[in-house]
Amino acid sequence: MAFSFFRGNKPSLLQTGPGGQSRSHVLDRPEMSIGRAANADIVVDDPFLAPIHARIEKQSDGGFIIRRMGLNPIMLRGEALLQTASLKAGDSFRLGKDVEFQFVEKAPAKEVP
Repeated sequence: MAFSFFRGNKPSLLQTGPGGQSRSHVLDRPEMSIGRAANADIVVDDPFLAPIHARIEKQSDGGFIIRRMGLNPIMLRGEALLQTASLKAGDSFRLGKDVEFQFVEKAPAKEVP
């Protein structure tokens, strides 16, 4: 019989790049930046991104918002984000030309035999 357990319970962003490669970024601070600058918390090598393109911010109620920082767009749920929006489990957003992120509220469960 198999059962599931969480490898961790922190919200994260699952990043998928143009070649299909993916990385997970745990949202373990109240605010994290995404951009092409070396000092961004999540550095993305894409000339279409601003140095600090977006911020992910934890709210007092435990939820998260995404805030657009640059002039270039963020596509959230298929629509251009103008300023800020709440992130819901499973939300996907696109930055730059080929970089997509998915908001995951908790780390995926792992099957154990």
